[in-house]
Amino acid sequence: MKYTIDDLAEMLTYPRPAFSKMEEQFITKYIDSVPGIKKDTFGNRYIKVGKSDMSFTCHTDTVHRAEGVERQVVQLSEDGWAFKKDGDILGADDTTGVWLCLNLLYKKIPGLYIFHRAEEVGGRGSSFIANKTPQLLKGINKVLSLDRKDYHDVIIWQRGRMTASEEFGNALAKQLGHGFRNERGVFTDSANYDHIVPECANLSVGYFRAHSADELQDLKFAEALSNWLSNVNWNALPVKRDKTNTRRYLHRNDVKPKSFDDYWGYKDMDYFWNKR
Repeated sequence: MKYTIDDLAEMLTYPRPAFSKMEEQFITKYIDSVPGIKKDTFGNRYIKVGKSDMSFTCHTDTVHRAEGVERQVVQLSEDGWAFKKDGDILGADDTTGVWLCLNLLYKKIPGLYIFHRAEEVGGRGSSFIANKTPQLLKGINKVLSLDRKDYHDVIIWQRGRMTASEEFGNALAKQLGHGFRNERGVFTDSANYDHIVPECANLSVGYFRAHSADELQDLKFAEALSNWLSNVNWNALPVKRDKTNTRRYLHRNDVKPKSFDDYWGYKDMDYFWNKR
């Protein structure tokens, strides 16, 4: 089935701490209903569509403070924003990513789709796959998580290191248009695959102020992004990063490697560290 903005608004009514009953209800309704979906022993859901070296990922849990037994009330503004007024989070992180993955599935965009469990409590679902069932990623050269704030970020830097190449990020940004550009992030599930898969990135999906009572989701942007993603030529994206090079750059006094200028100059690193 096609998933509309009204469906996204309804999905946001499920507060879903990791392994909560509400998360199970959400997964049962929206993910387990997908024909052919599979479940691993940790609880991750996944499905392969067609032939592709691409993987699209999201996560099913949210950072709601406590397990609830009732669905939450979500406010919708006339200009297309979803938000809440009760002092708890909205949960667009990562409900919007789930919604986008479901729409890509509906449109039969080829790729491996992974709906991770327990991202918000340490990326445990993706860690399970990376450590216990890495064969799931056989033949995959590109992983794109749909789990980033803002409008324009193609995250190619996570956990203090490059997880995707500039070439990959630039090519994806060019195809998407609309101001997308390479940026640095912190962590999402794709980072756990950077020693298995060459290109591991994350993409803005239009939420803001995540993990706070002021969280917002731009529903119109999510709808537009769903269409933009459907028009990307995923097979044309380059694979350039050496997955065996997982050195971290966690200290400003780190010795500069010979290839460092290919990624970020020292001026950019100073900016990054001063912003922390």
